[in-house]
Amino acid sequence: MRASRRLPALLIALAAALGACASNPRGEGGSLEDRFQVTIENNGTVSSNLRITLLPLTGGGEYNVGLMTTVGSETLSIERANLNGNFRLRAVQNTTGVAIHSQPFQLQGGGSVVWDLRRNTIVVRR
Repeated sequence: MRASRRLPALLIALAAALGACASNPRGEGGSLEDRFQVTIENNGTVSSNLRITLLPLTGGGEYNVGLMTTVGSETLSIERANLNGNFRLRAVQNTTGVAIHSQPFQLQGGGSVVWDLRRNTIVVRR
């Protein structure tokens, strides 16, 4: 009898937790204005999952952007962390470990970029 009284409360808590995950599927905080977005246009260029990393060209640590899980187009984001300077993106295939590096690009306080893997071109949007 006690378990049947706890079940509705448990279901409500589970629904609330799932709702929070659905509104933020990657589990990352911050509003879109506080995030640096990377759109990767794969278009079937690479058929395996890709780990995307933002690399400063002059020192500093890497930024893990996320895991691309589609052969189409996907947008990933990270919290802005004073993104000023010259950068590259790196995509590493999970199955083979082969890396693809973007052309260098400049950021001034964030924005977003679109990386076309087939042409290996970067478009910076502010």
